[in-house]
Amino acid sequence: MRLFMVRTFSCVFLFFLSFVALAAEPDSHSEQKLNVTLITDAKKKLTKSFAQYLKQKIDDSFPGSQVNTIAFTEKRPRASLTITLGRDSLEAVLKKPREGEAILAALITHYEYRQLLSEYPTLKSIRLGAIFHDSPIIRQMLLYKEVQPKGQRIGLLITPEEKYLLNLLRPQATKQKLILEYEIVEDVSKLSRSLLRLLNKSDVIIATHNPQIYNRQTIKSILLSLYRNQKFLIGSNRQFVKAGSVASSYTTMSQLLSEITKELSYFNEHQQLHAPFFTEDFAVSINYDVARSLNLSIKNDQQIANSIQRLELSIGADKLYE
Repeated sequence: MRLFMVRTFSCVFLFFLSFVALAAEPDSHSEQKLNVTLITDAKKKLTKSFAQYLKQKIDDSFPGSQVNTIAFTEKRPRASLTITLGRDSLEAVLKKPREGEAILAALITHYEYRQLLSEYPTLKSIRLGAIFHDSPIIRQMLLYKEVQPKGQRIGLLITPEEKYLLNLLRPQATKQKLILEYEIVEDVSKLSRSLLRLLNKSDVIIATHNPQIYNRQTIKSILLSLYRNQKFLIGSNRQFVKAGSVASSYTTMSQLLSEITKELSYFNEHQQLHAPFFTEDFAVSINYDVARSLNLSIKNDQQIANSIQRLELSIGADKLYE
């Protein structure tokens, strides 16, 4: 009997030791360290300051990881993942791609990204992902519905290379009981004529992130034309709201940092990047002075952001934003 108890105790003890050993064994995914290179544009302070915050976020989220920060003019070291900050940084990497390299583009708009891919179409040898910090136009359409619930006709000024947007946006506009009007700007010097034609058939203009149409030289005349016609602009970012558009949805820097961190976790586990996508989280900015001048009664920005997020979930917009 005593021998049986000793043997039983020995077996239980050995099982306990093996269980402890398994429990103590580190998870290969959670403990795996990252080797990341951040590429900035030395001429743009935003990319440099964002790189500092991102490096700190990576250090906190993935302890022991190696993070190097360089300007895009410098020779980049070998890394498991390269994160480009800004358009020029991504272009510098695309000019000299490395076989099998993983690249995540950030601080870039969807327009800039498409433009670069058209210039460098043969990039099958690299793993390329992107997180766009501008808002998708469908989200701006939903914002318009919150600002002017009874409005119907939305207008877009686009250049010829943006025609692809029409096939994407028309079905969604119809679902939201909106009518999509547009003008194609063939010659930017004749922008005012295209704008006036569009104003005659639209209740609102939704700005794209196309710098050929919307820039410091054109924005003032666009806004003045809108005000004279008692129409308004939904801007493509927060700066438009400061300039005089009624509203815009946008991604904050902290939201972008969180999105990048989530993508890094995914990459750490799968050694792959998601297809390029817009940020899931966003904020809304309202110019209440302009809204009052147009007799618009608008809810507070957080209420609007929450309403849009609920709508996005109901229509499955997350798939459209990829």
